[in-house]
Amino acid sequence: MLRLFHYDLTGKRLYGPDESRSFRLSHFYGEGAPENELQFLEFLTNQYHLNPRPRLILIVEGEGERRHIPRIAGDILKCPLERVGIQIEMLRGMGEARKVERLIDHYHYRQTIVYVILDNENNARKLRKRLLEARSKYPDVPGRITKPEYVFLWEKCFEFDNFSDEESAGALTTVASGRYAFAPTEVAQARARFGRVKDPLSCLYGQNVGYGLNKPGLVKALVQGMLENPQAEFDTAGKPVRPITSKIWEVIQLAARNYQPVRLKDWQETQQGEFIRGTKMDTSTVGGPGDKS
Repeated sequence: MLRLFHYDLTGKRLYGPDESRSFRLSHFYGEGAPENELQFLEFLTNQYHLNPRPRLILIVEGEGERRHIPRIAGDILKCPLERVGIQIEMLRGMGEARKVERLIDHYHYRQTIVYVILDNENNARKLRKRLLEARSKYPDVPGRITKPEYVFLWEKCFEFDNFSDEESAGALTTVASGRYAFAPTEVAQARARFGRVKDPLSCLYGQNVGYGLNKPGLVKALVQGMLENPQAEFDTAGKPVRPITSKIWEVIQLAARNYQPVRLKDWQETQQGEFIRGTKMDTSTVGGPGDKS
């Protein structure tokens, strides 16, 4: 504004600290970037931290996780997902594998990380392998669409990997609304049947209550138990101890590190590097309490 005011008064143009008479926008943003209006607007809004596009999209498998993982982030970790630019979406069945593959490739091209968390059932291993083997459809991007660290499988499933038999029994009893009181031993037996019976918790619930389990309601009850004693979610050093809490914190940190490019050079370096896309193949790793992949 001061430079424009000086120009109005004197008719002489003052250049910015990094500019000169020969300065062109392409010198900073990259050759051809100012002429590509959408790309230029993206860089400009990134430069001034005004771009509303998410830094990370978190894809989970169930409606309960989609609804209540944000509660863990906001109420326990004190870091609402939207504060660090995380958008949460739900995978509606393994039949959406091709859609997820395309979504990952598209958003990684735009430098929004897509992080997928799956239960280890219903061909989830095959989906993970497919995503890690898929190569980008963009001709100016080499390599695969994602990397092993961004497709995470629980050892069993969200409920069994994160909650004890006692916690699950209490949550099932809450959902049953007094129709049946579940015992931890029953949940332990259901846990032992995982992999041999489809959705053993729903089977256990149906056998004793007589109708289907409200899975979002179960997740709500489980998360509510966490919120009632948030101090128990951290060790003496202040680190999250429950796998899902630790995983959410990891995703939050990942989103915070996803610097949005303001120049064509920045975008190209990220696409060529290993932060967004994988160069090494590893389809064997399955997630768990001590596994970061």
